[in-house]
Amino acid sequence: MPYSESCFAAWVWSLLLRAALSSLRVRELEAISILAEELHFGRAAKRLNMSVAPFSQLIKKVELTLGAQIFERSTRHVSLTYQGKRLTENIRFLLSRLEHSVEEVTSNKSLVRSVKIAYNNALIFTHIGEIYRHLSDDVSFDIELSFKSSNEQNHRLQSGEIDLGLMRNFEVDGSLAHLPLFSDEFIVALPEGDNAPPDRSLSIYDLQSERMLLFSPELKDEAKLTRNLYSRIREVLNRADFRPNEYIFVNDTWSALVLVGAKVGVALVPEWTHNLKMPGVTFRKLKERIAIGDVSLAWNPTNVAPRIRRTISAIEALYADRHPRQESQILADL
Repeated sequence: MPYSESCFAAWVWSLLLRAALSSLRVRELEAISILAEELHFGRAAKRLNMSVAPFSQLIKKVELTLGAQIFERSTRHVSLTYQGKRLTENIRFLLSRLEHSVEEVTSNKSLVRSVKIAYNNALIFTHIGEIYRHLSDDVSFDIELSFKSSNEQNHRLQSGEIDLGLMRNFEVDGSLAHLPLFSDEFIVALPEGDNAPPDRSLSIYDLQSERMLLFSPELKDEAKLTRNLYSRIREVLNRADFRPNEYIFVNDTWSALVLVGAKVGVALVPEWTHNLKMPGVTFRKLKERIAIGDVSLAWNPTNVAPRIRRTISAIEALYADRHPRQESQILADL
């Protein structure tokens, strides 16, 4: 490393160590780190529960203290300078080490940040309650739950606004780490009035004479989940050489259930829907056990705080005996 760069790094490290001794300075470092992530003064200020004007003044104060410009600004653009990039790398490392130290030595729960977990609709009625109860018994810090779409989870995991996300594996952004927990499977939604015992499972071949409600292939980009459901059902039916005598397309799971209740036809739907009390609809398991896809726990690999690792390990232990079934196992059932 050139001498000038070595001196700069040593100076930055010395500055950061002195700054860490003061809670005010730590907040300044957090402000720099957050603005470096967001590159937007409004979003960064919101994350620190500040208005934009005082947040902007705080950043200017830090730059004056350092005698160097950290951010380049225009009316439409915020970016890091060369010095800013070098500085924020060290800031993130320091803040991570400070968080490690607090979590490893403190016995005061109030000093340890809560773990923020988001989940999407596949887990509203199942699993999330069990996960929360398990973590409440297993970890020594607070758990905060929130409902977020998969797109919002990906964004907030990347920005650090949440710590963990629960979504299907095909919805996880490629920059994130994820752990498959279990497979979500299809069940059959039928109009009420079937005289068969409610605990009796059905084969897809039992549906040969029924009108099938299939998810439409003609969907916009934001309908990624429904497009995946359509592709998965068509793949399974093709492999089983199953051809319904009659079918119509629907755009989403809710519409499929409404039409089943109206006795328009039958549908293959995600298993979590059996918790819904839909008028005129009854649900049956499939003998073939056709998986939709894995539900995964996702996190930002740069978030290495002990409480996050501890939470991931606790959830992994909860699902140790419920690993997703391999594709070969699923197709062997057909």
